[in-house]
Amino acid sequence: MLVYCDFPSNCSSHRKQKNPSWNKSSKFYHFLNQEGRKKKTSYHIFSRMEVQHWRRLLLLLADGNLKERPVLVKFYSGLTKNSSWNETAPDRIIRDIVVTSQVSHLKNVLQLVGCCLEFAYPAMVYYYAPGSEFLTNRLRLPNNDGKLLSWKNRLTIATGIANVLLYLHSAFSAPIIFGNLTINKVIIDRSGIAKLFDFGLSISLPPGKSEVENQLKWIHVPSGPQCFKSNIVTLKSDVYSFGVLMLMLFTGETDAIKYDEEMGGRIYIQDYVKRHILNNQFNQIVDQNMFKQQGNYNEPEVQQQLLDFLDLALRCTEHDRVDRPDMIEVAKLLRQMEKSVRCS
Repeated sequence: MLVYCDFPSNCSSHRKQKNPSWNKSSKFYHFLNQEGRKKKTSYHIFSRMEVQHWRRLLLLLADGNLKERPVLVKFYSGLTKNSSWNETAPDRIIRDIVVTSQVSHLKNVLQLVGCCLEFAYPAMVYYYAPGSEFLTNRLRLPNNDGKLLSWKNRLTIATGIANVLLYLHSAFSAPIIFGNLTINKVIIDRSGIAKLFDFGLSISLPPGKSEVENQLKWIHVPSGPQCFKSNIVTLKSDVYSFGVLMLMLFTGETDAIKYDEEMGGRIYIQDYVKRHILNNQFNQIVDQNMFKQQGNYNEPEVQQQLLDFLDLALRCTEHDRVDRPDMIEVAKLLRQMEKSVRCS
C-alpha cells in the first residue's frame, strides 16, 4: 500500500524558507491529499526522531525498519548553503516525490512509503527488501559465484527498466522523460528484480511538443550528444541512456566513460564496444561472468541472443536521435529476447 505523510505543523524551519514548496497551502500538498484519497490510502507522518538515527549510518541512503518492515531512507544531505544544486533543489525534490508516487505500483520501481519534512530538505522512505544491492555492486562481484548476474538475470533487469521507461513515455497525457538514468539508479533485490528510483530530474513534455529544454541541468548523465550541445531533451534521450545501461550489463563495465590503454585516453563505452566489434574482438567485450554458472556461452542460440542484445544497445546509442528506436520497440524486443531465453 502506498502511504503519504502529511506536513508537520510544527516545522519552523520550513516556515522560514522563502520557497513555499513545503507549505500546507502549496499545490504539492494538495496533490498528495488528492493522490491519497484517490488510492484510498492512509497517511503516515515520519518524525525527525524516526529517521534521524538512520541518517548517521550513511550520508545519502540508509536502511532501517518501520514496524518490523525493512525500509530505505534517502536524504538530500548534500544540499549545503554553497551547493550549486540549491537553485533547483526544491523542484527536484517535488518532482521526485510526485513522480515516484505515480509509478510506485510498478514492479520495477522502488515503492515509496512516505517522506519526512522535518529536515532542511525532505527524506524519502521506501520499502526495501533485505539483501538488495545496487546494480553497480552486483556487476563488481566477479569472485562471488553466489551473487553473479547471469545472462538471464541481466536480460530480465534490462526488460524491467525498459518497461518503466515505456510507462513514463506512454501512460500520461504529458509524457515524462526520466532524465537521470544511470547504473546508480538501479537496485537489485534478492530475487533479481530491478528497482528504479530517484525521479528528481524527470521532465514532462509540454502539450503537443516532442522536446523540452533541460532546465534542471543533468550532470554526468549519458543522455546523448545533442543534450550536451543544446540542452534540449526528448524521449530519445532516455533511449540513449538506456542503451548505455544495456552496454554496461553486456560488458560488466560500471562507467559510461572508461580509460582505453590502446588509445591512451578516455573513451565512451559505446565507442569502446564498436571498436572491438570492428576488430573482431567480440569475446573480449562480453562479460564472461554471466556464464560461469551455466557454461553455455558457446551455444549458437546464446551467441545469437547476445548479438541481438548488443545490436539493440548500439541502436539506442546512435548519435542522431532519429536513428534511435522508440522505447515501445525497445521494450518489445527485450520481452521477445527474454521469452527466448526462458524457452532455451
